[in-house]
Amino acid sequence: MVQSERTCSSKWLFIIKLTVNSKLLNYDYYGFYGNKRHEDYRYSQLLHDDYTFDFPPHHHQIKSECGSCRNAVAMFDIRSVLQEVLDTDLSNEAFPFSTHQVVKAAGHTVRAMRLSFVGELGWELHVPRESCVAVHRAVMQFGEKFGIANAGYRAIDSLSIEKGYRHWHADLRSDDTPLEAGLAFTCKLKSNIPFLGREVLEKQKAEGLFKRLVCFTIDEKVPMFGLEVIWRNGKIVGHIRRADFAFTLNKTIAYGYVRDPDGGVVTPDFVKSGEYSLERMGICYPAKVHLKSPFDPNNKRVKGIY
Repeated sequence: MVQSERTCSSKWLFIIKLTVNSKLLNYDYYGFYGNKRHEDYRYSQLLHDDYTFDFPPHHHQIKSECGSCRNAVAMFDIRSVLQEVLDTDLSNEAFPFSTHQVVKAAGHTVRAMRLSFVGELGWELHVPRESCVAVHRAVMQFGEKFGIANAGYRAIDSLSIEKGYRHWHADLRSDDTPLEAGLAFTCKLKSNIPFLGREVLEKQKAEGLFKRLVCFTIDEKVPMFGLEVIWRNGKIVGHIRRADFAFTLNKTIAYGYVRDPDGGVVTPDFVKSGEYSLERMGICYPAKVHLKSPFDPNNKRVKGIY
């Protein structure tokens, strides 16, 4: 794990340098300190074209991948593919939602979890490193006749925010609590089970929340990226933590924590009673507020109920 973290950190730092460099093609950081100046800016130009204040050039590709995921149920049941790969019964009775089993996938031992980060019926396969290629090839082979296709992380980001799933580091940070983030269901407050932070959450629940994560949608087709200002009734009440385009809703969708500028408790009624707008680069766009994502708010699709 330590090695992976170092590798990811080094890669991230490297990408940051290239991103900054891409916006100043005549300035080359690596041309200083005795290093040879770069002469090939093709990669920097790609980054320059991709990281803009508009929708990315491959917006249509992300839309296609998201559409394939959302519409897959109309074409085939994912069980039809995985049942050919896994050696276990994938019916609702044998493999209920939010459970996991250790099974064989194309002869390899994997952990199958009936969960989905995109909000559709599906399974996560947790595969040992040495088995990844073989298992992936098997899934793609049996799914070929159904039109199965790979999708990138930009599609996963869009699908997950559309469903209302939280991202650590954006929607959730160490200074946010499960109650503020709308994740009270993950805590055993209705039981006698002790857990770290239980007393703090019980106290917060009794006193009320002074900030609350809510969902916004805007009808105008403009991209948002996070840190946009949240206005409520003419007053600033927070900023956007994460935003993306929701292709099924056909709207920009965003999440941010709302506070009462007067220091009061932020109740659901307080949230619903305001008029909101999101300020992007000095321009305010009218926004509709939601306590839950408007996409599948009753959580049926992930359970296979369509």
